[in-house]
Amino acid sequence: MTPASFTGLCRTVRRTAAPLASATLVSQLNSIVILLALTHLGTQGMLADYRLALSAVGVATIVALPGAATAVSRSAAAGHSVAFELARRRLAWAFVGAAGLALTAAVLLVISRRSTALAVLAAAAVFVPWVVSDLAGAHLIGTRRFSTYLRLQLVVQTATALWIAIALLVEPGDAWALVAGYLGVTALVQGSALLRLPRRPDTDALRDCYRYGKRLSRINVLSAIDLQLDVLLTAVLLSRPDVALLAVARTGGQFMKALWYLVAQANIGRFSTLREDDSRHAALVLGLWLTPVFALICGISAALCPWVVPAIFGQSYAGAVTVAQLLLLVPVVGAVGACLELHLKAHAGVRELYILHIVKPVSSFVCLPIAIWTLGLVGVGIEALLIAALYTVLTAVLVLGHHLRQRTARAVRVSRPLETQP
Repeated sequence: MTPASFTGLCRTVRRTAAPLASATLVSQLNSIVILLALTHLGTQGMLADYRLALSAVGVATIVALPGAATAVSRSAAAGHSVAFELARRRLAWAFVGAAGLALTAAVLLVISRRSTALAVLAAAAVFVPWVVSDLAGAHLIGTRRFSTYLRLQLVVQTATALWIAIALLVEPGDAWALVAGYLGVTALVQGSALLRLPRRPDTDALRDCYRYGKRLSRINVLSAIDLQLDVLLTAVLLSRPDVALLAVARTGGQFMKALWYLVAQANIGRFSTLREDDSRHAALVLGLWLTPVFALICGISAALCPWVVPAIFGQSYAGAVTVAQLLLLVPVVGAVGACLELHLKAHAGVRELYILHIVKPVSSFVCLPIAIWTLGLVGVGIEALLIAALYTVLTAVLVLGHHLRQRTARAVRVSRPLETQP
């Protein structure tokens, strides 16, 4: 490596990788702090209600254009500022999501789940500003203003941690104050950042971004439900204490997801600038490189779980160890598939993404209830591993199909002028 290339690498790490990694680390550390506060200062029921309310929020986002964030990042990378106007267009959809949360709270009240109902109702009260304000971060990432994004995350995570601490002292019995504050403070900080962004986008860019965001949202409907399915089914088929155990068990896997998010944000722009063949090859190489890295990190973490989980969260959460170990192995199995999916997103492989985000969630909808019903909480981890293997194989097949379809389309375009010659 020449001195010039080494200097360039150091500059890239300092300006791109370091701020993104720091933002991800801050977010995950805040999640751990909140979880520790709930496990040591709250009850398992309180943690379960908090986790169920956030899962309900995750499901509600399916009607509020969840693909808008990716579309904004993609448009911002091309030099367009559409975040504020697109947030305005999401408002009507966001109110539908809030209404769905309020209806869910009413049903929970009818079946005598008062504490959970109050937590979900608190989420409904602040859902609209929370869901429309997240486009500020997406714009900053798209414009590669990673240091500004890091500062935004520092403010968000610090403010939410302070709110949780205050809420646990003022209202220690119920989770509703935790949920309202966590989402509300996040909305306040991110909304302030959104209001400071440029507000006069190119009309064509806004239309294209909105259209692309809607397409991604339709693709991600089932996947958004699938992300929360384990928590919701555990509450229905097992018990609230099991939901609390699952919240602890998911901690290690969430760290790995955050690491993957960092990798994805750093590479999706690069993939989109490459030719389709080069992007596919780069995605495969990245996946093959990440697999042993994830295996090392996750393997060591899984081996330490029997000592770490009881020591950090308390002996009452020791039942989460086996599930935590299984969930830690999921990123290893799915690394190649995740990188190949990133390639499809970068090159607008919408048809393939539709198939992927239908087959994978539907498989979970069928397998997860059976796994939980027959194996209990451990079934969540076993099912996750099997679905990750299916996901990797299916993504590889779809990427190959996308390549063949693109090559056929290019051949047709080349041959068509020849056919029209006299």
